[in-house]
Amino acid sequence: MAAPSTRRVATRTVLSKSLEIALQAMLLVVLPATLGPVGYGQFALVVSLVGGVSLGFSLGGPVVFGRFVPAAGEEERKGVARTLVRRFARWRACVLLVLAAGVLVLLVTTPSVPAGFAVLALVVLAIELAAALVHWAALGLGQTLPWNLRFPVQHALLLVGCVVIDDAKTAVAVLG
Repeated sequence: MAAPSTRRVATRTVLSKSLEIALQAMLLVVLPATLGPVGYGQFALVVSLVGGVSLGFSLGGPVVFGRFVPAAGEEERKGVARTLVRRFARWRACVLLVLAAGVLVLLVTTPSVPAGFAVLALVVLAIELAAALVHWAALGLGQTLPWNLRFPVQHALLLVGCVVIDDAKTAVAVLG
């Protein structure tokens, strides 16, 4: 498969960044109005925690994929990418299990922490960490589109997810 032209990659990057900025603006306007002060505060806390932990997990990852996958022979690249994904995934799964155990201890010892909130934060973190592996592998294989769309997709999922969860909570409150 031939590599896309520089112009095509640049166009995709600019369009992806424009979509990211538009969705980010919607996050700043729609979510506070939809979730209210308490809900938006919880949302901001989860996003901050997930972002910080994800950053710690990401150190060196893109560099490893960007260095070792392209350095492999043409026939070996997908195998090298798969091997790296498996190795990073195993390590991340172990750390996620330790974090889950820590959250369980927190929930048992501190009843004021909402269980659904803590579980949601763990689920969002797991999805974020898995998605990063996919993006890194794609980037290492020369596929820039998944990398460019990672934040627009994340913002769109956050918008839809928060609005759907808020609507579900409202429906439960009305029916319950």
